[in-house]
Amino acid sequence: MIPFRLAIHSSIAFGMNIDKLIKIATEVGYTEIELSAEKLPWTNPIVSPAMKKEERKDLYLKIKKAGLKVCALAAHSSFVFFNPEERIASLKYMHNCIELAKDFEIPVVHFISGSCPDNININDAWNWLVDGLSDLIEHCKITVCLPGFEAVVNQLIATSDDLTKLVANFNNQLGIVYDPSHFQLYGEDLVSIIKKFKNKIIHVHLKDAKGKPEDFSFPPLGQGDILFEKVFESLKEINYNRAFSVEYEGNYFGNYSIPIDEIISQGYDFCSKLYKKIRS
Repeated sequence: MIPFRLAIHSSIAFGMNIDKLIKIATEVGYTEIELSAEKLPWTNPIVSPAMKKEERKDLYLKIKKAGLKVCALAAHSSFVFFNPEERIASLKYMHNCIELAKDFEIPVVHFISGSCPDNININDAWNWLVDGLSDLIEHCKITVCLPGFEAVVNQLIATSDDLTKLVANFNNQLGIVYDPSHFQLYGEDLVSIIKKFKNKIIHVHLKDAKGKPEDFSFPPLGQGDILFEKVFESLKEINYNRAFSVEYEGNYFGNYSIPIDEIISQGYDFCSKLYKKIRS
């Protein structure tokens, strides 16, 4: 039986203070947290390499005191820039993010490709990605954390076929972060993807989705098109035993204006009821 290791993804904050996020998450029942080092349109990074040692220690102790574990770090920045200096700076940022894994005792650090602009040759973009990831994977070995990769809608790596092509370059050294929302938008078979990558899935995001790549939204869990019961059942079948991060972006990708504390609570309730159902 898959363990009920439910985490809150810190990008859910939408401007909420991290202290308040931790407080609400623990009161609701979450046992883990995923930290985001990604600058998003709706929130700044929760952690970043720019944090001083004292700041890192202070946040680590707050998380630990609350009884939470850090299950993953979203070290998201693009590999695809036409300007070499921008590519180098972005790669350096991700490289330095891996160092955060030591300070917060993070087992999984994961990456995304970024989008490929029209003025960039697709083969060049792939070469930059593979070369950059090779460097990051080696640094993860030194830091003793698992490197993972997430496919994201409308990016260079967006579908399960893209992921298959990517991981083939790394001889089982790159794990998969399974986020069904992005695959759903391409009409992919979510269960087949789990079976396909069963030995590579090292982290799971729980985010709902509606629409297609050119017109989509990420509504609250249970209000989109994803059949999460089938997803949970399939993860149970492959003996997935790592954390699930509840993620929400509907206040930006969608016409939703739900208070974030309600989203945090609703996400926990949705997942706990589903877990009990597949457990019975």
